[in-house]
Amino acid sequence: MFISKRGFELTDILTFINKEDLQILDEESKGDLKRILTTGNENITDEEVINYILSKYPIFSKYRNYFNISCYISSDAKCKLVNDTLLLRLFCEVYEGNTDAIINDIFLYELFSNYIKKRSHQLLKQGKIKRVEDLYDLLIKISKNMLVAHNLNEFSYEGFRSEEKDLIDLIVQEDIIIKSSEENGINLFDTRTAFSFTYDEFRDFLLASVILSLSDTEFKKEVQIVNDNFERYDGVLKFLFIFCKSKKDS
Repeated sequence: MFISKRGFELTDILTFINKEDLQILDEESKGDLKRILTTGNENITDEEVINYILSKYPIFSKYRNYFNISCYISSDAKCKLVNDTLLLRLFCEVYEGNTDAIINDIFLYELFSNYIKKRSHQLLKQGKIKRVEDLYDLLIKISKNMLVAHNLNEFSYEGFRSEEKDLIDLIVQEDIIIKSSEENGINLFDTRTAFSFTYDEFRDFLLASVILSLSDTEFKKEVQIVNDNFERYDGVLKFLFIFCKSKKDS
C-alpha cells in the first residue's frame, strides 16, 4: 500500500489522473508525483505509481470521456464525484460537452438546479414535453405529495392527471426517477405502481424547495415535523439550511 508523506493513503489523493493528463506530464513531473505520493521507497517506479492510481478510479475517466467533458475539475470535486457514482452521472449530464467551466467544488443545490434546467430544455427540444416548466412542475408536485403522505421512500400515480402519469412514465425512461415496485390487486386492472427518486439528495433538494414555498404558518408546521423526525429528514434540513443561508447572504 502506498502512503503519502502526509499520511494519506494513495487512494485518497490524486486518484483521478487519466491517460490524457498523464500524456502532458514530462518525466520530471512524474518523478515529482512519485515523491509526493510515496514514503521515498526507491523500489517503487513512476509507472507503478501511475498505474496504481489509474487502476483505482477508472470510472471518472470513462465518464468524462463519454460525456466529452474537458473543463477544469479540482481534486476535491473529483473526490466527491468518484465516491458517489449517482452524483457523478448527474454531474456529467449537466456538464456534457463543457470545455471552459472551472469546477472547484460540488455545490449540490446549484448542480440540481442546473440539472433540472438542462433536462427540461433537452426534453422540450426532443418534443417530449410541451413547456420547459413541465418537468419542474411535475417534480414539485411529486415532492408535495410525498410530504403530505410523510413518505419519502416512494409515491404512486394517485393524485396525478392522465398527462402527468404519462410524464411520470417518461421521466422513468429518462432515469430521473425509478419504478421501485409493482403490486397486483384483486383484479387484473387493480395494479399499484410505486416510484422513487434515483438519487435521495435530489429528492431532499426538491422537498426543501417545496417547504420554502409554503406560507409562514405552513412553513413553521412543516419544519416542526421535519425537526421531530430528524433521522428521516436530515437531508431535507441540510438543504433548508443552505437555502436560508443563501437567501440571507444575498
